[in-house]
Amino acid sequence: MKNTHTPAPWHACDNGDKTYHIAPDSAFVGGKRWYQDKVATGIQSEADARLIAAAPDLLAALIELASGHSMAGEEMARAAIAKATK
Repeated sequence: MKNTHTPAPWHACDNGDKTYHIAPDSAFVGGKRWYQDKVATGIQSEADARLIAAAPDLLAALIELASGHSMAGEEMARAAIAKATK
């Protein structure tokens, strides 16, 4: 299984106008965010932004669970759920 999406981790970022965007780690250089590097924009709710930002982690946990490594997959799933719902 090959992943062709933007590499994780992704972060939910508040635009300051009641909308959010999703940025990968590559969008942060020297502690500053580079706004041109976004995964998604115009997200209307913080909860939706958190869920979208957790998508790569959720996918990785599902792949791990499907491979039969249930303990590692279970831990990854719990961490991804926490990221999506904090």
